[in-house]
Amino acid sequence: MIDAALSGKHPDQRTLVKTSRIPLAIVNGADDPVINLDYIDSLTFANLWNRGAVRVENAGHGLHWQRHKEFNVLLDNFLTSVA
Repeated sequence: MIDAALSGKHPDQRTLVKTSRIPLAIVNGADDPVINLDYIDSLTFANLWNRGAVRVENAGHGLHWQRHKEFNVLLDNFLTSVA
């Protein structure tokens, strides 16, 4: 990801999520210091999971480690919904 960004060979991610028909789940830690969650909420998604963009409380950028049980339930629900 970093190499693609630095080389300028990355896709326009805003256009990708706005136009892609591939199901997408957005799951972030509510206390993530890296990601601008309000910006994520402002984006238009073509095929966002019916739960919308999820914010997991008491988790930061590594929520899959910090809140692994909640993350795994969300992941399982998403995968079940697209199966």
